[in-house]
Amino acid sequence: MRFVLGLVALAGLAVLLMSLPAPRAEASAWGQSFELVPGVVIDPASDALYLMRPDGGIERVSISSGSRIWESQRADKPLALAGNQLLAQVEVGAVEAGLEIVLLDSGDGETVTRELRVDLPAGIRPGIDERMGTIFVAQAGVLGSAPWVSWTHTTRYTKGIQRAPDEALQETVQAAYQLDLSSGALSAVDPTALKPPITPLPAAVQTWMTTHAATEPPVETGEVIAAARLIGYRLSPFAKIVLERWARGTGAALPSIEVFSGPHVLHARSVDNRHLLVTERRAPGELEEYEWSIFSLETGERVGRLRHRRSHSAFFVAGNTIVLVQHPYKRRIDDRIVQKRLTVEARVLGSGSLVWERLLRDTRYKGPFPP
Repeated sequence: MRFVLGLVALAGLAVLLMSLPAPRAEASAWGQSFELVPGVVIDPASDALYLMRPDGGIERVSISSGSRIWESQRADKPLALAGNQLLAQVEVGAVEAGLEIVLLDSGDGETVTRELRVDLPAGIRPGIDERMGTIFVAQAGVLGSAPWVSWTHTTRYTKGIQRAPDEALQETVQAAYQLDLSSGALSAVDPTALKPPITPLPAAVQTWMTTHAATEPPVETGEVIAAARLIGYRLSPFAKIVLERWARGTGAALPSIEVFSGPHVLHARSVDNRHLLVTERRAPGELEEYEWSIFSLETGERVGRLRHRRSHSAFFVAGNTIVLVQHPYKRRIDDRIVQKRLTVEARVLGSGSLVWERLLRDTRYKGPFPP
């Protein structure tokens, strides 16, 4: 019997720039907290990384050294920072339990400053790990000075038979709330209204965007607004990546910088919008077949290189190290099997040598599946 796994194919939508509202720059997150991947919250100002442990609980780790500062069983998934409080999800197994969120003192991980409960529709289980056919995701953040919490529940078709024409491939339910820190009251809000603050682009940048195609929208980083532009086809030996820049305050154009030339697999920004990754496939078939080159989006300077087995991963740069997610894998090398679990790790930019690594809870559903 043929197994049908329901997936939703997302089609791209082409939109003319001239028909859009005035474009806005994405704000750089350095100095503020941000999410590396779900379950990993970064606070550069405090040299702190909060992650969910494989066996439950949360730990706070030093970004620079990788040493554990504290571990806590008060919650299981860090969501966001609101000042010196960490919003975190508590794992509950019962369907009727509702979504439980606590605010922890980020200094010790033990002091609970607030406990919240969000009632859910009937039949929705607020888990952290994926289940067959269902994914529940809790998120949190801060808009202005007001924290918010949201949840999304997705059901996918996973029967072992061909679906009927009227059966949906996927159904999604979601809700969001703003939190009053003084009273602990939750107020329902439109989930689409929870967007990070973004700044209108200067007129000169908007004019440039009407005639040039950037690989990603311009971003504010340091004292400039920057956009990476691909010239040619990325796998062509004549491909180029040019960094277009403008002064952040005035919008005055700054000299363009060619940061890379030649064939490459991809180029993408870091999660904090401060660096650009360009990946080349250097050694096909080897364990670390890709070479990463990291450039500053503010200056265009290359800050380091390293070899990696994947073409890309979520990352940010801290000092002379790159902090990234190492995805799990199993591979035969000569007469032995090399196996790697899901981790967050820091590597030296340049040599690629490992500085530290911490195991991260793997929330993917890995079976069994219907026959």
